Amino acid sequence: MIGVTVKGDVAYVPVWVQPGAKRDRIVGEHGGHLKVAVTAPPEGGRANKAVAALLAKELGTKKSSVEIVSGAASRKKRVAILDVSVHRVKEFCKQFGNVKE
Repeated sequence: MIGVTVKGDVAYVPVWVQPGAKRDRIVGEHGGHLKVAVTAPPEGGRANKAVAALLAKELGTKKSSVEIVSGAASRKKRVAILDVSVHRVKEFCKQFGNVKE
């Protein structure tokens, strides 16, 4: 169950990152997190940038609307989604697993 949290009009999504994957994609749910696979290596923040870019693309927003707020050096991250309705973020996450309401 993906634990999306909301504060005001910002949705926070827990993300589990798999760097160095064969292709960029949203994999599904992993231990309460949205699992995101990216081809970028976990060096120099490249995987973090790739995660933000992929989520922005999938949600139809700009890269600056997706911000990693914690876990920059970890596979487990907390990502803030701005400029996208909370409902849209939850519906997006529901494609990949149950969302904790």
